[in-house]
Amino acid sequence: MGSVTMIAKKSPAERERVMSEQAPGGFDVTRPNVARMYDYYLGGKNHFPADRAAAERIIELSHGYVREAVRENRAFLGRAVRHLAAECGPETMAQAGAVYGNANAPFKARPGAQIARFFDGFELVEPGLVPLNEWRPGGDRLPPRGGFLPVLGGVGRRP
Repeated sequence: MGSVTMIAKKSPAERERVMSEQAPGGFDVTRPNVARMYDYYLGGKNHFPADRAAAERIIELSHGYVREAVRENRAFLGRAVRHLAAECGPETMAQAGAVYGNANAPFKARPGAQIARFFDGFELVEPGLVPLNEWRPGGDRLPPRGGFLPVLGGVGRRP
């Protein structure tokens, strides 16, 4: 039985102790990591005390909006993937994954003009570059507090 499986079978407190003492893969679990913080915001379980502490501070500073933005980002990604799967085929899906992985920068505020530059050389799919919750909203749409979600996104395709 692998060490990951053995750790997963432990109680949450014991798992926390083991994971804090044994940094899997050699990474430093005492320093917050944006990907693990993102997991925490989404209610996942792949994070450590340092990640939770930093994430809670960001939640406090953002008055809870960061959780809303992260959840809406996840919902947007699902809508974008469903669009690509229905309209564009598997080859385009692979290209989209590479672009998304390079362009996605969680928690870094950028003006709309800077975000629009990510789409240079691409044709924006309707409705264009909009707040994430407005990009082809479906049943997964979350109503933003204050009526506006200040996180922009879009889907582009090569002409």
